[in-house]
Amino acid sequence: MKIQYQLLAVASLCSLLLQSCREEAVSVYAPESDGVYFNYLNEEELAATVNFGDSILTQPKEIAVPLQLKVMGYASEHPRKVVLKARPLQGRGTIKVVLPEVVFQPKEITKTVKVKVQRPALRDSTFGVEVYIDSEDAAAQIGMGVSGYQAFKVYVKEAYTKPDKWDMMALTYLGPWSADKQIMVVKLSGRNDFYASYDYYQFVRWNLAAVDSVRTLQQTAPEKAATIDIPFTTDNTYPKPWYWTTRHDHYLGVYKSDAFVNLCNALEVTTANEAKRLVGDETAMQQLNVQAVHQMMLKYNTYYLDGWRQGASYKDNFYVPMLPHIEYDVVEPQAWADEQGGKALVEQYYGSYSPEKYRFMIQVWMEHQGANFVLNQLFPIMNEWGSVSWDASIGGEAAMKQCNQLFRNAAAHGSYPFSFPVVP
Repeated sequence: MKIQYQLLAVASLCSLLLQSCREEAVSVYAPESDGVYFNYLNEEELAATVNFGDSILTQPKEIAVPLQLKVMGYASEHPRKVVLKARPLQGRGTIKVVLPEVVFQPKEITKTVKVKVQRPALRDSTFGVEVYIDSEDAAAQIGMGVSGYQAFKVYVKEAYTKPDKWDMMALTYLGPWSADKQIMVVKLSGRNDFYASYDYYQFVRWNLAAVDSVRTLQQTAPEKAATIDIPFTTDNTYPKPWYWTTRHDHYLGVYKSDAFVNLCNALEVTTANEAKRLVGDETAMQQLNVQAVHQMMLKYNTYYLDGWRQGASYKDNFYVPMLPHIEYDVVEPQAWADEQGGKALVEQYYGSYSPEKYRFMIQVWMEHQGANFVLNQLFPIMNEWGSVSWDASIGGEAAMKQCNQLFRNAAAHGSYPFSFPVVP
């Protein structure tokens, strides 16, 4: 047993001596010809990617990339210069690089240097440069170190991808993601990660600021096509846009923010197309009026189904003037089609529905009401979650009786393919 322990001790000692020799061999490698190399564990680490898209808020013109250098051989008693140079990577566009002056001070073995790469001129393209140690340059005072570790690749780009949290709240208040939109709102909010916020009030303010920013650009530079589509939301009150004129008042109604928002949402209008979509000559504005009235009819049907909204509030929420000289494509009123009870109340005074009858009623009611005309006044009925009743806010049953009498009197002066019930 004693002999075995002695053998084990000798073996352990030999192992330690051998390991010590290896370490000494590395630390004094090429003692007559010191070398320098990029100090990384493996060749896969000899590359870095810089994305200027990660620095929206600061918008730097250049970004520094730290590179690790190490000297092989004995530590010197004198300062020694290392020459770094750069060359384009094959197949990559050229990028501007600022290389530092590198000097290893006496006894210095490792060093971190910073290579500055400048912002690329083209977005969504990756450029590349290879920074290498030129030990053969006349100014170099240290030779080549580890083979394969003499060059470092730097890839540079300005690229953006949709953040994972964009659809959390940003989608509602800022619309679908785009790089330009993200950049704009980062600057407006002062936050690189604004899209991760849960603060509803912040998004309401950011929406208003974004709308104002896009509109200001459109107004000051109308020749530039708008590309950022910010939606209009009912959470905000928007000032009257610069393009809104008395012609708009005539065909779309006197400007009110709530009505404007509902109109834009109905016609899929955002900041990207509002100036183009809502501006035009007389013919274009007439066509826009027809489209807007159609959307108003659909909206009024939705209001009826809301179950709580009084008819007197319809005009404040969404109102588009209907003009006597324009023939509209009508939408069957929901109250007239409501099998839960609305239909029975309407047919009691108006009879069965037909588009021709409805157009006739609209024309007669417009002439009768003049500036006080609102389409839903013809149907003073509410559907409160399935419970149908008369809507007192716009006259209730008495108003419908008045309409019945008005329509029968008007129909008596002509020949029409429809009739109205005679009610006491």
